[in-house]
Amino acid sequence: MLSQPIQNCRVCPLSASGAGRCPFTPTQLPASAVVCNQGDAHPTVYYVREGTVALCTVDADGVESGLAIRGPRSLLCCESMSGTPSPFEIRAITPLRLCSMPAKALGRWVGPERSPAQSVLELLLYELSRRQEDMSWRRGDSMSRVARFVLASGMRLNGARPLQKQMVARVLGMRPETLSRCLGKLADRGLIARGTGAKVVDAPGLAAVGAGD
Repeated sequence: MLSQPIQNCRVCPLSASGAGRCPFTPTQLPASAVVCNQGDAHPTVYYVREGTVALCTVDADGVESGLAIRGPRSLLCCESMSGTPSPFEIRAITPLRLCSMPAKALGRWVGPERSPAQSVLELLLYELSRRQEDMSWRRGDSMSRVARFVLASGMRLNGARPLQKQMVARVLGMRPETLSRCLGKLADRGLIARGTGAKVVDAPGLAAVGAGD
């Protein structure tokens, strides 16, 4: 359920936080306008006052792999505060009334360095980046998923502190036996060590498999 539009600054939480001196700049965009392209390191954060946007993710093969709808009281392009490229194309479904602010300036407005607000913001941005990574684990075929996970995780799947194969398989959207077969094939190619773990032997080769090459 989408929130109701924010009709004026008196009922806006951002304005209230700034004691009536909101640092955001009002702007408007027509329907179908692109707020941000996927992969852009966008310099601005947007707050939706009125209207609806679609957040779309397209994979390397040009296939739409995710779609979400956002409305009033949504913050868009938050990842720009940490310098991370946008994982979405954000497009206006209806005419938009937005409030915008440069990402770096927003970081300073939240609070001074080492303040509780800044610390919480950094943790939230880190969690946002991790959730975006989670969305990518199921992209591509089974071999590329496993290769990317092994390369990125830096964890052994067995050993003193095993990362259970059943849980990894669920994250990657496959059966445990499929995960085992893929690990065996990667070991056959000399990309990971055979035996009681998934230690990386050939990182460039593993990256190539992860990219679908």
